[in-house]
Amino acid sequence: MDQASDQSFRTAMLGAGRSFVAAIAARDARAATAAYTQSARLLAPSVEPIEGREAITAFWRAGLEAGIHDVERVVVHAEKRGSIAVEFGRYAIRVDPPEGRRLVDRGKYLLVHELQDDGSWQWSVEMFSPDGPPEPSALSDADDKEVAFD
Repeated sequence: MDQASDQSFRTAMLGAGRSFVAAIAARDARAATAAYTQSARLLAPSVEPIEGREAITAFWRAGLEAGIHDVERVVVHAEKRGSIAVEFGRYAIRVDPPEGRRLVDRGKYLLVHELQDDGSWQWSVEMFSPDGPPEPSALSDADDKEVAFD
């Protein structure tokens, strides 16, 4: 692997992650799923595998409607092998349910990236798994913008 190729992947990987986080914060499910391939698969907890970008968009839209408010992702490791790369890390999702107390769901994720014909990298498979049940968050709205999840 050459350094320029590795740096290009790293830049794309981090950019896609930042774009996903920003789109969730903006409550835009379509923009959040722009990093997925058209035939991507999402393996989310307690549901059947979700196939295709449109179905994944519907999944995230439903999450936003249920109160997903913020997502934080921290890359722990990423490795590129030719046209495939694997990324895993930690996440925190803050949920403000319409009725109920603010919650924070923490866990780990795995992403498989595929190099596209146009030279871009997109997510072809994503899996995430919570560490346990969501925990109540004691943060007030004023505190939210200043505090990292972990």
